[in-house]
Amino acid sequence: MGAMLLTFLALSSSAQTSDAAGCGFDAIVDASFDADDATTVPARFRSVQAAVSASRGTADDPWLVFVKAGTYREHVAINKPYVHITGQNKNAVRIVDDKSIRMGGVDRTATVNVSAPDVVLDNLTLENAAGKAAGQALALYTKADRIVVTGCNLVGYQDTYRTGKNNQRHLVRNCKITGATDFVYNGGDVFFDADTLNLAAERNIAIVAPKNDAPMWGYVFRDAVITAEGLPSATTNLGRPWGDTPKVTFVNTRLAANVTVSAEGWVNMGGLPVRMADYNTTDADGRAVDLSARRTLFTAEGRTAVSQALLTQAEADSCTVDNVLHGSDGWDADSIGRILPPPTVSVRRRRARWTAGTVQPLCYLVVRDGVATLTRSTTCDLRKVKTVTIQAVSYSGVLGEPARLERF
Repeated sequence: MGAMLLTFLALSSSAQTSDAAGCGFDAIVDASFDADDATTVPARFRSVQAAVSASRGTADDPWLVFVKAGTYREHVAINKPYVHITGQNKNAVRIVDDKSIRMGGVDRTATVNVSAPDVVLDNLTLENAAGKAAGQALALYTKADRIVVTGCNLVGYQDTYRTGKNNQRHLVRNCKITGATDFVYNGGDVFFDADTLNLAAERNIAIVAPKNDAPMWGYVFRDAVITAEGLPSATTNLGRPWGDTPKVTFVNTRLAANVTVSAEGWVNMGGLPVRMADYNTTDADGRAVDLSARRTLFTAEGRTAVSQALLTQAEADSCTVDNVLHGSDGWDADSIGRILPPPTVSVRRRRARWTAGTVQPLCYLVVRDGVATLTRSTTCDLRKVKTVTIQAVSYSGVLGEPARLERF
């Protein structure tokens, strides 16, 4: 038997999924299906919207949708609660539309528009392809409470992602958000956990544009990376207050080598912020960025306000998922959005066997030379295959980190 190499990486974009028995999923979406069929188990649909419209999810039994690799050109309106949508792979499942504000209202322009609570989106690319000249053109709008977005690519230009309103909470984890000019904006208490903010313009006015009336936390970015992929260099401000009295906090932010944040960090717009601050911002080599010139005085319509620009260690440490999102109802966003570790895999006699960690998954997604299977089995045959990838799937439908076997 040859040597076994175990590494982590994203799944092949060419994967095709076998959905026998569904393994806990209520619906499978595949554009290649001949027709929709809601009578099978799991139900089968050709579009994401059809699967959402068929939802019968409850708090105890959410509607789990698995979306096969492919490009889905549609506008998706999620107006039912307890819908969890899982893509086979964030780079292989693309939901794309090209509507802009010129077509009337941000609800219409958003490629995916979430207006119901308790929705989970995982491992999807949500894209608005309207382009730079179109103006406001949203990829995602989440205007409800208790929303979780994990492992997704949000792609647009202006106003890529519009968050919720006062007292609406979101967890956005391990996502990549691409855009320019206020490409994360609006309100709510939103915890951005280990996300990548990718600049699409060499001179970017602002990344965030919050509008929130006395929020408890507002936007909290922890362990974010700011990049500018494909650009020789890029300069940006962290944000500007769109309206009201918003809060924004960046903790442990790292800048890519080709990205520079202005010394002031923040610029005026139409609001008077209470906090626009960053803590422990570093360059690509891990060196601390000088924060001494960060803006603290803001003006709007003849009024002025002093905003907090620097944090103490204790204030930075308080910026946790639980503190920001727990709320009076005890919402456990961290568990819902948990990304399970890769399974522990062993190989013997051309057969792979694996075990999960301390948290048992709903099922596994196993990809053998690009052919994927949802299964509850913990073993698979390795004969006549070159590459095998295994991921645990949580009970929320969130894909875990993948383990890859090759040269076995």
